Amino acid sequence: MASAEKNKSQINRNFPLPYFQITEEFEIVDYSGEAEEQFEIQSSFMDLLDAGSRRKAVNVLQTRQKGETELAMVTKDGSLNTFRINFKWDGAEAGLICSPQDSHMENLLGKIEQQQKRLAETDLELLFKKEELEESLLRITELSGPVIYLSEKLVLIPLFGDLDSALLGENRSRIASSLNSSSAEKAIIDFSAVGKVTDEGAGHAADFLTECKLMGIQPYFSGLKPAHAFALHRTGSRFDIEALSSLKKAIKKLFSF
Repeated sequence: MASAEKNKSQINRNFPLPYFQITEEFEIVDYSGEAEEQFEIQSSFMDLLDAGSRRKAVNVLQTRQKGETELAMVTKDGSLNTFRINFKWDGAEAGLICSPQDSHMENLLGKIEQQQKRLAETDLELLFKKEELEESLLRITELSGPVIYLSEKLVLIPLFGDLDSALLGENRSRIASSLNSSSAEKAIIDFSAVGKVTDEGAGHAADFLTECKLMGIQPYFSGLKPAHAFALHRTGSRFDIEALSSLKKAIKKLFSF
């Protein structure tokens, strides 16, 4: 029996990813060398999680089934990082493999930046026919307010171009319909690629935020510049939502909740 325990521990130590063996009470009974390198090992797995992820972890792990989830974990340097957790129960213990998701976030941000560049490089002067111009303008407007599902509960709406009546006025119903048929609970509205904000655009933004809240979705702003904030408040509408300085910070904070 002692030999079996020793062999199991040796396998765990050599595992190439952070790995934890936990009990039904979430106590850590074994872990890999990679886990020891990346985390300050505690007696309870819950102590490695960000406070906002603990309830989610309890709900998911208590099902005692094989599955996966994403949790925000505090690494050895004190930073908060998202990990995909693959877990499987075997009797009274479960094995957890923790795969870092930072590369996934970098890829996502890279794709958003590519879309921003593509829109910026669109040369409308090359479109001569009226029908082609109208169709292209409609397509550009749709691309300027895409709905990107980061997870089942979190959606990203990156805005591109000037926030005017065309940008949100023509996209609001499409975006609202998509959100209404989803399980989203939080929405990041990103202003990183927004130019100027008109009074009409700010009014549409206020109406859209109201629609989000009526659907039970908490909106957040990211990437707001001082000029954006001034234009939004100039309308007299109340924007009682949290604003995060960058899209990357917004995703890091909200992705795993």
